[in-house]
Amino acid sequence: MANLLEQARSIGSDCLEKVRYSLFHTVAFRSLSRTIGQPSPTVVDEYEQATEIAHKYRTGSPVRCFYEEIAQQTHKALQEQVEMDEELINS
Repeated sequence: MANLLEQARSIGSDCLEKVRYSLFHTVAFRSLSRTIGQPSPTVVDEYEQATEIAHKYRTGSPVRCFYEEIAQQTHKALQEQVEMDEELINS
């Protein structure tokens, strides 16, 4: 990772920021594989499961709030994947 970050820095701050962003998400969401232009099946499953579990509990309960937060974070991750793909495709 050190080499990758150093090479990105030598290209420019914009490149470094994109590489750091990508590496962070790799660590934050585990090692996921997916096709560019398609969402990660793992993240989609996590979103669907969290949403389903959340709805089994009463509104405002700690469990429901917990799973709603997971659903929000995974939804955000899916949106970010789309944006990153668009940037890669349009670069």
